[in-house]
Amino acid sequence: MDVFTYTSERFEYPANFSLKEYMGSSWGVINDGEITKVRLKFSPEVAHRVTKLVYHPSQVVEELLEDGSVIISFEVCGLAEMKTWIMQWGDMVEGLEPEWLRKDVQKRAKRILALYGFS
Repeated sequence: MDVFTYTSERFEYPANFSLKEYMGSSWGVINDGEITKVRLKFSPEVAHRVTKLVYHPSQVVEELLEDGSVIISFEVCGLAEMKTWIMQWGDMVEGLEPEWLRKDVQKRAKRILALYGFS
């Protein structure tokens, strides 16, 4: 069974279209259109690394805290991809804003705990 349908349709980009501009606020490859300010607190163990690398053009080091941790903000869209990136940092990052993103990560962490037999 062939799942692909081939057509002769072509998409013409608008004359003034800029892929760089369209994707510039995206965290990765998804542009969901809604740019959101995200604030993350990284632990002292990774603070040096996250302040030296630029993960996104909108990245701002907002505050270096006394305990060695750092707060970094981003203005991005495509937060479904960013959530996965946040989860990769494990306990070395805390989502501060927006609150809904913090809760989404918290729910995912609870599901992971349940999967491994913790309640």
